[in-house]
Amino acid sequence: MEEDIKLRVLKEKKKKRRSRLRLRLAVVAGLVFLAAVFLLVFRVKNVEITGNTYYTEEQLKDLLIQDGKDRNTLYLYMKIKNMKKNSIPFIDMLDVDFVSPGTLKIGVYEKPIVGCVRYMGQYIYFDKDGVVVETAEEELDGILYIGGMNVKGFALYQKMQVEDGRIFDTVRNLAMLIKKYELNVDKIQFGVSGEVTLYAGDVVVPMGRREIYDEPIAELSKLLPKTEGLKGTLDMTNFVPGQKQVIFQEN
Repeated sequence: MEEDIKLRVLKEKKKKRRSRLRLRLAVVAGLVFLAAVFLLVFRVKNVEITGNTYYTEEQLKDLLIQDGKDRNTLYLYMKIKNMKKNSIPFIDMLDVDFVSPGTLKIGVYEKPIVGCVRYMGQYIYFDKDGVVVETAEEELDGILYIGGMNVKGFALYQKMQVEDGRIFDTVRNLAMLIKKYELNVDKIQFGVSGEVTLYAGDVVVPMGRREIYDEPIAELSKLLPKTEGLKGTLDMTNFVPGQKQVIFQEN
């Protein structure tokens, strides 16, 4: 009798161990299944990017998706949500929305850059007030290059030290007009007396020194398209409103 009781107890223990083992295997299998679903369903298939001008869409994707983990939609979403400010040069902030398990929508808010100068082997990018917002070893496409500013020193997020602080007013005025009239100007050069020369591809445009440049820039917007494909100088140094002719001297 006693042996029968011991045998039944052993059988019950074995049965319980098998039940626990089956339960553990079921839990593990369930977790593996959920992980597989998580990896397959929440996989980055499409990233919609808006508001970018300094970087192309592909460049931004390469900066954000760098390894296997980043290809998971939820992981990438949380990564961008928790990204520290100034993590990506020239980008002030990224806003991300979860559209679907395979799609994220990213809004790009870029730093307000007006122009850049070359100083001590690097490019200094500044805003409309002359505050340095970024530095880089390479020149960024689409940003006005400013020559002849006579930089004395700089610190990130502080106003750049120049010989004549009034130059920022002129740069701001010119940058605003160039943008307004959609001129293909890539460089502004200041002379020793403050005179301005614009460079639009292969066309050089001396503007002289003025308090405001609204009228000559408005006229320039009509003249520049006529010089497409040409090399030379379009001299507007002595331009006055109402002037009917501006001479273009081809090289």
